[in-house]
Amino acid sequence: MKESVYEIVIENLSNQLEDDIKITADSRLKEDLGFPSIKMIMFFTAVTKKLNISIMDFTDYELINIETVNDVTVLLTQKLQKNEQN
Repeated sequence: MKESVYEIVIENLSNQLEDDIKITADSRLKEDLGFPSIKMIMFFTAVTKKLNISIMDFTDYELINIETVNDVTVLLTQKLQKNEQN
């Protein structure tokens, strides 16, 4: 895969945002980016599809505890690595 997981996350977050907001690894999804739950669902659907990860691989606990862009990147990277091992 040419793009890193972080780049894919940033690109997809940017696509979901209406304003031109600078996104960093420490950006908080709800507080800093104003990401409501419905946009999070759309975002995760798009990113998991691009990375070929099933959205069903995520537990509610994992998704509820995501706060920052880095949290998203780490979680997606873990799922991607787990899929590659299987």
